[in-house]
Amino acid sequence: MLISCIAPINHILYNEQWASKRLQSFAGMAIGIRLFPLLTHRMRIDESGVMQPMQDDTDPDVTLTLSPSILPRLLAKEVSAFEQISITGNRSLGDALISIAKSLDIGVLLESEMSKTFGDIPAHRLAQSGMRLLHWHTESMSLLRQSWTEYCTEEQSILAKAATFTYFAADIKALQLQTDQLEQRLDQLSLR
Repeated sequence: MLISCIAPINHILYNEQWASKRLQSFAGMAIGIRLFPLLTHRMRIDESGVMQPMQDDTDPDVTLTLSPSILPRLLAKEVSAFEQISITGNRSLGDALISIAKSLDIGVLLESEMSKTFGDIPAHRLAQSGMRLLHWHTESMSLLRQSWTEYCTEEQSILAKAATFTYFAADIKALQLQTDQLEQRLDQLSLR
């Protein structure tokens, strides 16, 4: 499975020379991409800035941890999805990898590859359809999440509303103040 992950990454790096040049400064470093809780892919950057499979069980220099549920959002280039990636280890390498991923336009790369097989117009239409499908999926998931939250807060009162938490926190703060004042009065009375 590791080789199958490295091949498409290297294909992109061969086509986007600026990305592999940027990774050359991190040559020899190991990367772990963890799709929590499913699996972890580990690879090493070689001198030319492309990925090679790791032959040993050494710990990666950086591990990027992400949930499988944000993969469609990453492909759709949602900025908030990139912010949900957790970086453990070498922060500069992790930031460089995320910056490269943000800069790549997967739709253009796929369209370019498909045009070699199908021609420019069918490839363009297929790429547009794929991007529409991704956006539809992410928008549907967002609307489903909003509907579920509204149902749990408004209809069934399974979850408390944000305003309820705010009032509750203010009540706790007022109770704490009153408790402190009562304690001070008791201390004054005990001194008499």
